[in-house]
This record gives sequence, structure tokens and C-alpha cells, in this order.
Amino acid sequence: MRKKRGPYKVRRHPVTQPSDPSYRIIPLTRGQNTLVDTADYEWLNQWNWYACYNRTSKSFYAERNADQTEGPPGSRQMAREILGCKTGEEADHIYHNTLDNRRNSLRKATDTQNTINRGIQSNNTSGYKGVVWDKNRKKWQSRIKHRGKDILLGRFSSPEEAARVRNEAAKKLHGEFAVLTFPHT
Repeated sequence: MRKKRGPYKVRRHPVTQPSDPSYRIIPLTRGQNTLVDTADYEWLNQWNWYACYNRTSKSFYAERNADQTEGPPGSRQMAREILGCKTGEEADHIYHNTLDNRRNSLRKATDTQNTINRGIQSNNTSGYKGVVWDKNRKKWQSRIKHRGKDILLGRFSSPEEAARVRNEAAKKLHGEFAVLTFPHT
């Protein structure tokens, strides 16, 4: 009779732990690392975490496969595990670093709030979220989404002016989840 083995562990690259005692590094596959609070480090290390690339966000997330005792099969995101997210709750990376899984970098959010906190799209040419060039009117257009509707905020001579107007609308409409181009204005 064969001895039952634990879950297969993938060999990871070595990491040097930081001198700061408040956090630890967990190596993932694909040469990636994730940051976690020291208080969560041992608990999280019971699982075999890997780096999963998301094409939409163009970033890596720390994930693991669920075992048979945990309900339905599939992958589990580290951020959701840390926050204890239930069905309908998302784990939002406040500062957009999807491999920073320290508790002060995470918060629970709805799907809508998580979408609001997305950064600038990769095809953006203005450098500012919600600001696009209107080639017909030859002006910079400022837009924002709210409750599933695209709202035109106006057209402006400069992308900076359009971004400032979008910032003000984002503060009012999105609150703490607003992504601001000029955060200190």
C-alpha cells in the first residue's frame, strides 16, 4: 500500500526576507513574489500559492487550488482568503499592486466598487483616467462611468483640465474608491 502524499509543491525561487518585521515575502511561480503581513505568513504558507496572470488587468495575482474538503473545486485568490470574502464580495487592492496582500493594502468591495478602482486602461493616450481625445471636435473629452452609465463631463483645451474635472466628479460619485489623477487636489 502506497503512502498518501500531501499536495504537490512546486519548487520556488529563494527569497530573502525583509528586515522590516511587519511583513514577509512568499515566493510564487513565474518568478513572482507576494507581500503578506507577518501575522498571516505561517497560515498562508500551508497552501501552495502560484502566480496567475490576468490579461484584463495585465497583472499577477496570488492564487491556489482548493482541495476537496473546501467545497467546490477551483482556484482561490489570496486576497479573498485574507479578507474572508463571501459570495458577492470582492477583494480590492487599494493601491493597484495586486501582489501586495498586506491587510492595509486590501479592502472588501462590491464588484462595482472594485471596477471603479481600476487604473488607467492600457490603450489610454492622454495619461489620465477618463480623458480621451475627441478628434471631431479637436478637444479633450472628460468622461466617467456611474451606475453603469457613461457620463460626458465636458470638452476641454488641455488633458490636465479635463482630468481635474473628472477628479472632482470621481470624488463625488465614487468616494473612497475613486481613482484620482491628481490625488492631492
